[in-house]
Amino acid sequence: MTEAVAEPATITKVDTTPEEGEEEIDDAFFEEEPETDFTVTTKKARRKRGEQAFEKTHIRFTVWVDKNLKQSFEDIASKRDKTKTTLLNEAIADLVRKYEAY
Repeated sequence: MTEAVAEPATITKVDTTPEEGEEEIDDAFFEEEPETDFTVTTKKARRKRGEQAFEKTHIRFTVWVDKNLKQSFEDIASKRDKTKTTLLNEAIADLVRKYEAY
């Protein structure tokens, strides 16, 4: 399976020539000449990889979940910068411990 690579986003310079009736901005206002090449790049964090392939240690399963719970779960994953798989594994392990205690 190949990993998708994000293309760098680019911002193109806009023509700032004043329209008829508009005031021209004095270049002396700028301390330095403004840059004309604006490039915004995004860097994707590399995934942590274990010694074994993910498919060898994990299994896919599908569930139905309350919409509000799902959104809260996704917010937690984003805020904590953890994968959903990691959080689900932690939650399921807690449930197993809880119910095996009885």
